[in-house]
Amino acid sequence: MNYIQNQNQSEDCIRFTKKSVNRAEISGLIEELFNFYLLQIFLDEIVQYKVENPIEFSRIMLEDDRIRELTKTIKNKLCDIKMIPEVSLSELLRNFPNIEKRYLENYTEKERENINELFKAVISNIILERQQI
Repeated sequence: MNYIQNQNQSEDCIRFTKKSVNRAEISGLIEELFNFYLLQIFLDEIVQYKVENPIEFSRIMLEDDRIRELTKTIKNKLCDIKMIPEVSLSELLRNFPNIEKRYLENYTEKERENINELFKAVISNIILERQQI
């Protein structure tokens, strides 16, 4: 994490570590912003699922309907972003330690396994759909 400061969940803006970026660093900044945005929108949806149905959260998370619904939601939020790299949730979390810490505190190991599977399925679905266009 080179460009984004520790993000406070209650803030709507992103604080950067640098006031300006050298042109050679632009691709790194874009990648970090994309990873941050993808992680945020995915985890926001997961939090919403857990709030809506805390008792059956783990069971319903990997249902086909949920995967399709989440794929559609995230694809719509990423509509202005043309390329999506194949990336794992654990890679994204490692780049943002504060988010990773909250994630580990808020979900059981089994829930995290299911969330990882869900993330893989959603990203794969989005990439597949975009390749068909």
